[in-house]
Amino acid sequence: MVMKACKAGVCTHEILRCTLQQQTSSIVPPIPSVPRVILHRAAVHCQTHTLWMTAITTLSEHWIANLFYWIGYSIGQRPGAYFLACFVSTALTAFGNIYARESSRTKDFVPLDAPSRIEIAEAEHFFGINGGQMFRINVVAFATDNGSLARTDYALQMIDFLETSTEVIRISYDSVPLNESSALTEAQSNKTANVTYRNQTELIAVKRTYGFRNFCEPYCDINAPLTILLKAFLLGNDALEYPISRIFGVELNIANNVYSVERNETTGYITGFRKAMVVYLLVLPKGDNRFGIRWEEELHRNAENYNKLKLMIWSGRLIEAEAREVGLRTAPSIVITIILLGAFFMLTSFRQAFAYQAISSKPWEALFELAIPLLGIVSTFGILSLLGEEYHSMLVATLFLLLAVCTDDGFIMLRAWDYALHYENEVNAAYLAKATTTGLKQSQMCVERRTGYMLKLSGPAITITTLTNALSFGIGIFSRTPAIRTFSLYTTVAIMVCFFYQVVLYSAALTISARRENARVRSFLCCCKSSNPKRREWIVELNKFYDKVVIKWVDMITWKYMKVITALILIVYWGGAAHGISRIRADLTADKLALPDSVFIVYQREQDKAWAEMQRLTVFITKPSNLLHPGEMAKVQRLVNDFESASYSYGPSSTLFWLPSYMEFISEISGCFTYTELPEFLNSAGFKHWRTLLHLNETACLAELPECIVEYAFTTGFTSVTRFYDRVPLLTEWRRIASRYPELGVLPYNDVNAFVDLSAKTHSTVQLSALASFVCISFACAIVIPRLVAVCVAVITVVSINIGVFGYLALIGVDLDPISMAAMLMAVGFSVDYTAHIGYHYYRIETRSAVERLRYTLQSMLWPMTQCALSTIIAMSPILLQPSYLSFVFSNTIFFVVGFSAFHSLVVLPVVLISLNVDGYNTKENTKIKLMSLARAVIIMLVRSRDVNKMSPDQRT
Repeated sequence: MVMKACKAGVCTHEILRCTLQQQTSSIVPPIPSVPRVILHRAAVHCQTHTLWMTAITTLSEHWIANLFYWIGYSIGQRPGAYFLACFVSTALTAFGNIYARESSRTKDFVPLDAPSRIEIAEAEHFFGINGGQMFRINVVAFATDNGSLARTDYALQMIDFLETSTEVIRISYDSVPLNESSALTEAQSNKTANVTYRNQTELIAVKRTYGFRNFCEPYCDINAPLTILLKAFLLGNDALEYPISRIFGVELNIANNVYSVERNETTGYITGFRKAMVVYLLVLPKGDNRFGIRWEEELHRNAENYNKLKLMIWSGRLIEAEAREVGLRTAPSIVITIILLGAFFMLTSFRQAFAYQAISSKPWEALFELAIPLLGIVSTFGILSLLGEEYHSMLVATLFLLLAVCTDDGFIMLRAWDYALHYENEVNAAYLAKATTTGLKQSQMCVERRTGYMLKLSGPAITITTLTNALSFGIGIFSRTPAIRTFSLYTTVAIMVCFFYQVVLYSAALTISARRENARVRSFLCCCKSSNPKRREWIVELNKFYDKVVIKWVDMITWKYMKVITALILIVYWGGAAHGISRIRADLTADKLALPDSVFIVYQREQDKAWAEMQRLTVFITKPSNLLHPGEMAKVQRLVNDFESASYSYGPSSTLFWLPSYMEFISEISGCFTYTELPEFLNSAGFKHWRTLLHLNETACLAELPECIVEYAFTTGFTSVTRFYDRVPLLTEWRRIASRYPELGVLPYNDVNAFVDLSAKTHSTVQLSALASFVCISFACAIVIPRLVAVCVAVITVVSINIGVFGYLALIGVDLDPISMAAMLMAVGFSVDYTAHIGYHYYRIETRSAVERLRYTLQSMLWPMTQCALSTIIAMSPILLQPSYLSFVFSNTIFFVVGFSAFHSLVVLPVVLISLNVDGYNTKENTKIKLMSLARAVIIMLVRSRDVNKMSPDQRT
């Protein structure tokens, strides 16, 4: 009856409904019950989403493939024009390199949103260096015999060094210091004077010279406690305490300058100390540190004149110089990389072609692949330098990365070039026609179509690898850490530029190569023709061996016990990775930026030993309360007590606070706190040193107003913790204490808070960056792999690879820091390359047999992937010739990524795909069928929804 109605054509809707019932009678009953309707609608809904994904991805793949075909066809027509355009664009962008500026500042490793940046800004404001920059020089002093520095001869030399550095060393300088008035006065007084070093080895004629005192405010007397202590020892004062000692009637904190203290066991008084720390702080004009550099050089020369002292001098400038030195020493290794890669490319360029075996090899074309990343590097640095982007010394790793990554696509394109000749009937027929046709036009058409088919085959594959690499690094562009942002920006742009050169320039080179083949010119000796090309039997045998390897590999993957073996290997692999991740820690120390043989490594070790004894915490109160009220006075005392009782605190004996001294000062005048005597207090001989920690508005003081105190600070000591990751809980505790007093505007400050913040934020930054990269990679995979299951398998495989990379890097001693963060971003991008190629080729083969698809995939990609893996390892290996933390991290990351990616893409992924039997059949005809099925599914869902709405309530129940 239904068929008759359909044939009679009663109405379009009934005909459509009859047709749908015929097509879905096994799935959709005529009058279903409600539960079955719901299940059916859910099934159709899921089927619709799958079909949508398949259809959209298939259409995008065909569109991308056709786009690449026409790009290749155009290049095949005019290779010379494209060659010229690429080299002209490179030459133009290269001019931007004259504006290149390097930045090796340590603060570039600190996140922009770190709370420590606020604390640093407050410290600079409090200590009066607004509009300038801090130039810090540290000196660690020992006796040459490692004995006490309090002995007479050693103390005299130490005092002489301190006084010479602050009073005698003068530098000719053509800029006016921030403290201009005092500088001009002193320069005027020295117009006709000659100042000499105490060792009488050098004479400096002074016209316009400046010394330490011209640039040190307000830090000029920061080392005064050490000088006073040494003089006290010379005078025989034996009642000296630690960490705060009253010397000549003045209370001084000596803990910041003396370490390895020796005490009298009976009295507890200091008898000597074996290590001294001297800190010079210069406030220089913003962006001009010439005086600091020259003064530091003179300090080095002066330090050589003390035969009883061992003086280790270091500064922030030298740290930057060490970071720069790492790059300068590592960069020449790129020449070795180029030589090794060139030899590897030429060795692997010999092949068995469809015809003319002697002329089909491409040694020079393979060697030309090295020009792609080099041109990309020149253009990238030129473009970004022209835009004002500074580069970091860490970018030296990018040079090796680009040589390792951007040359890999060449193997895929060469493979596609051969396949375009072998397996595309149109190209093959045109090529064979060359034997009987002598017309130039037909020969040219063959080259054009072959270039088009080559890009059609390889374009989508290299696009997905470029896209995933660019996305993984691109995530780092949004990092709040300047060093990571710079590294990611340069690397991302370089990858995209290299992709452009790869598609355009290398395709043009292969087009010219094809014309050489058509002209029967030899591959190696391009000036000679090969009239009777000989068959290279050893290459034929290698190809046969390769085919056997593929067959054996497929047999191994399909072996019935392979699933179990793979699962056991993965369990062990994941266990080791989990153990490593559980041990990973966030830590960046300055010695990681230096070379292993640097003197700074020794200095850092000695500084850590000193810091383990005593360090200083400065607490700023930016919103002083009215201390005339007893409650506010008690609140301030509670604040001080809270910091004195914090973890690792040295206690009240290490605290320097002006308030107790002031209360002692006014005790003879008044028993209560008053603002009026504060100016007199700071002008008194024994209390002038409090000026650096107490800022006043003297007018308000005389009027007894709370605005008298603008802001103030106190210091207290803490001990034991030296590593930045150990300080994270301590810094959190300090800030928690400060948050209890919001009305006082409390800010805890220590010189290394910025690096502690870096350690605290690194975990979350890495997690968010990795998650964002995985999401972007999933999207990129979905563009060319339409099966949701296959996409999920590929993404899970990438996650597994990176879990292994992160975990095993931690096991060999790599910490979480900006350098390893950049390497891990690289790992996320690189790990996709292998799995994406396997997934893409497995999907695109036109057969329904899973084994045949796997065999085709391995036949197409096993050798190119092996070439990629070997070339990547070869490219990164020379970086190890100059040992450094940078080379250690990046080289091991590459080795782990290549090894784990090869295992996952060649073993794990095929085993999973074979087990799941993911359908990869996707011809043009199937695309039409899928689109029709999609439309049919949508119509079914709409019709069934209408039928359900027409049902009565009884029918629905």
